[in-house]
Amino acid sequence: MYATGDKLEKNDALAVQWIRKAVEQGYAEAQYSLGVFYADGKCLLKNKVEAVKWYRISAEQGYPPAQYTLGGAYFVGWGVPKSIPEAMQWFRKAAEQGHAPAQFILGVIYFDGRGVQIDTEEGAKWLRRSIDQGYIQDFKFDPSFKGENGNPKDEIEGLAWFIIAAERGDKNSIKIREAIEHRVGPEVAKAAKERSQQILRKIRTVKY
Repeated sequence: MYATGDKLEKNDALAVQWIRKAVEQGYAEAQYSLGVFYADGKCLLKNKVEAVKWYRISAEQGYPPAQYTLGGAYFVGWGVPKSIPEAMQWFRKAAEQGHAPAQFILGVIYFDGRGVQIDTEEGAKWLRRSIDQGYIQDFKFDPSFKGENGNPKDEIEGLAWFIIAAERGDKNSIKIREAIEHRVGPEVAKAAKERSQQILRKIRTVKY
């Protein structure tokens, strides 16, 4: 409440104080929130290692947002050594509890083979579950989605996902899609559009 300013004046220092009290009582949500404070540097010195420590403590209690965030840390090597298998383990734990962002990122990883063997059936299954909850976009764990590394495959695959998200009304994805299309030109944009349609056809036919 203090951290969000909901009904009370926003006060990060007081929020940390109350979160620590909840942490001492073993509340997983508070443990996760403390990790966020360390990650963001709010009233606490920014500390990746401490952030990941509290994400892990919360995740081990089964809190899906913590499991998802810990998975992301392992996926890119943020505060921990990069480990795709460890990332997939935590993404899956969150996804199996119905956490839509985890379902989505898990689906994309399988669908595109980002650090794992491509498995379009498994990828489509998780994407369908995510989309059925109205969720379609979260690319913060992998900057190659924007195709900024010069890899043509990443340009097409990345843009395809932004097209899907944009066409479902995600405002941020609309802006990013336009920027990428301007940079890559009409041929890549056309290929990405075709790829997005291929992905959607696959997702629509999968059963779970």
